[in-house]
Amino acid sequence: MDIIKPDMKPGKDFIGLTVGAIILNEKGEILLIKRKSNTDKNKTYVGKGSWSTVGGKVDFGESVEEALKREVKEEIGVEVQIEKFIGYTEQILENGNTHWFLLHFLCRIGEDAKIMEPEKIEKVEWFPVNNIPENVVFEHVIRPLNLLGYMKEGDNI
Repeated sequence: MDIIKPDMKPGKDFIGLTVGAIILNEKGEILLIKRKSNTDKNKTYVGKGSWSTVGGKVDFGESVEEALKREVKEEIGVEVQIEKFIGYTEQILENGNTHWFLLHFLCRIGEDAKIMEPEKIEKVEWFPVNNIPENVVFEHVIRPLNLLGYMKEGDNI
């Protein structure tokens, strides 16, 4: 039986668990963040800055709901209301030898989002779900919108 050691990295040395907030407003728009360029092959958004949902890694001993609320507060400075679990996706990147399991939640916020981690996030913006930017992380944005019925496979890819 393999044992996880302190120097092991989630997503690289064992399957990593992350959460993502699909934040929608009353206008039918989704809140996305543009992450800065990244060269860490353990991350799902390697290279050119890409648009993604708010979210991140679940820490040991933390529930997925607690992790989601923490990540939203850390990244965009707001309290989030979790409405429901949407589903999951997996991201296996053979070139980076990484494997992530992503849990997606439908959420609402009642205040304006702002960048709280400028070293990681370049922009925060609302987009109509039928007109999202091209440079999105597929498993973080397109697949959850598929699961919610907002997009069909092949839309805006």
